[in-house]
Amino acid sequence: MISCDPDKIERIMLNLLSNAVKFTQEDGTIEVNIYSEAEYICISVKDNGIGIPAEQLDTIFERFTQVDEVLTRNTEGSGIGLSLVKGLAEAHGGKVLVKSE
Repeated sequence: MISCDPDKIERIMLNLLSNAVKFTQEDGTIEVNIYSEAEYICISVKDNGIGIPAEQLDTIFERFTQVDEVLTRNTEGSGIGLSLVKGLAEAHGGKVLVKSE
C-alpha cells in the first residue's frame, strides 16, 4: 500500500511516456518497469530513442528547457514536462534520475 495522489502519479507517467514516444523511432522500444524497494516504489521508463548529450543531462529538468532545437524541431513541446515530473515526484518525497547513452 502506498500513499500518493493518483492523478499526480498519472501525470508523471504520461509525461515520461510522452517523451519516450516522442524521441523514439517508430520501430524502437519503450520499457516500463515498476518495482518496490524497502520503503519506496521505483518507476523506470527506458527507451532506445535518440538520447541526451551528457553535457545537457543536468538541464533537462529545468522549466522551458529543451535539449536541442535540432532534436525538438520535429516534435512539439513547451519544455515543462520533465520539470513538472521532477516537481511532482519531489512533492511525493521522491526523486527523478536520468541516464542516457
